[in-house]
Amino acid sequence: MDADSIPTEVEPTPSLISRWFYTKTGSLKRWLKWSIFFLVVIAYGVIEIRTSVLQSWLFTTTNKRISFALAAGRSPSIAFPRRAPFDDRRGYSKLSDFQSRLEKQGYQVKQQVQQSRTLANLIGRGIAPPYTEPPETGMIVHGINEAKGKPLFQYAQSEFLFKGVNDIPPLLVKTLLFLENRDLDHPAAAWQNPVIEWDRMVKAVFYYMGAKFYLRMPVQGGS
Repeated sequence: MDADSIPTEVEPTPSLISRWFYTKTGSLKRWLKWSIFFLVVIAYGVIEIRTSVLQSWLFTTTNKRISFALAAGRSPSIAFPRRAPFDDRRGYSKLSDFQSRLEKQGYQVKQQVQQSRTLANLIGRGIAPPYTEPPETGMIVHGINEAKGKPLFQYAQSEFLFKGVNDIPPLLVKTLLFLENRDLDHPAAAWQNPVIEWDRMVKAVFYYMGAKFYLRMPVQGGS
């Protein structure tokens, strides 16, 4: 070992107080960062619950990419609703089967809706897009040539319907609001999204996660 490799000065060893101070300072900085992060998340959650600002931005942005148009010929890519009680009862989830059976019998698709990619993806994932729901459903088969568009077959469901919203008895409205969402009768804020009930959603998520961990918790459905 030569003289050049021998250090001429030895660095002083930090004292116990200095090491404690640096350790506490680092822990304090991390604690402050996490505290600020959680405070921001909580504040944003409160703002979202009262104003629904994130939902408004998300739904508006998605809505701009949702479109459909009636075009000639068969649609190269079209999504039909999944099986569900409402869609099964009205036949929406069976449209693909109806089309296949008719094509096997020699029928041809002259016009069909062309869906945007976003709309097809939403329907494929089981998300029903908003639409004007008809109060009653049925089927009408129109004739061609000699029949000149006259109905050859007509069927409509016989359901009790109100002509307008004002015709619904107030007692019935109050009863439905009490059973489904009593907050709709007295909304907490003018900008609040009335569709989402945060307390029920948090409770449902808690039960769902508990069931995933094999805990004895009832999994509630949506209404």
